[in-house]
Amino acid sequence: MSSEALPIRYAKLIIKYTHRMLSEKEADELDEWICASDENLEIYEELLSEVIEGMIDAEELLDNTTEILEMWMMAALIEKERQNIISPDEKQFLKEWVEANEENEKVYQILLNPAKHQKIVVFVDRLIKDKFRRRDLN
Repeated sequence: MSSEALPIRYAKLIIKYTHRMLSEKEADELDEWICASDENLEIYEELLSEVIEGMIDAEELLDNTTEILEMWMMAALIEKERQNIISPDEKQFLKEWVEANEENEKVYQILLNPAKHQKIVVFVDRLIKDKFRRRDLN
């Protein structure tokens, strides 16, 4: 039986399995179907791998979100510094961030110049697109 001819019932069970929504009875039913033949096992593994490939990795999404939020926060601190309204604690935090790595130093230098301040929008947009492009390639 090809995956195209897969009974809808088992397709639904596989989808519920990937979302951890199977009841004990449904899990037993799916397990019986998988164990009934090598072909069923192959279909199950093929469908499962396709579903897993299409899922968003929550940890990666959190990492991307954290990085993007950090970038916006740093841009705000740089703007506050530029306008001379930054608190001592914020100034220290910004200093430590800038000194943490070379890329941070480059971003800092770009954003100090008001004419280049718009670059953060472009930079963050590229960062987002690059992260998701790399994820899609893997």
